[in-house]
Amino acid sequence: MNILFATKKLHKIFNSKKELEKNYGLDRATKIQQRLGELTGAECLADMPPFKPARCHELQGKELGLFSVDISSNYRLLFYPSNITTFPRPKEPLLDLKKITEIIIYEVKDTH
Repeated sequence: MNILFATKKLHKIFNSKKELEKNYGLDRATKIQQRLGELTGAECLADMPPFKPARCHELQGKELGLFSVDISSNYRLLFYPSNITTFPRPKEPLLDLKKITEIIIYEVKDTH
């Protein structure tokens, strides 16, 4: 899967182990790199497992259209398919995960 970044700053952080560790700490940086490897290795979003440890799933409510994978018990790596640019997306049938081959990393967030 092709991975893009929402901002130049995120691109810089995610492409440097030192910057990842500086911004997120060693443990989270390691998990972020692991999840990025899994996402990059997947042909499409349907290849990402919806169960732990990654637990890839679409968010609901005001964040409909965003997806997340687990980084730690509280932290998530949030991203969206490159063809969705507004949140929440219109209430439409669920996305075909097999057609999502490019994502945009949005942020790492404590969701709790």
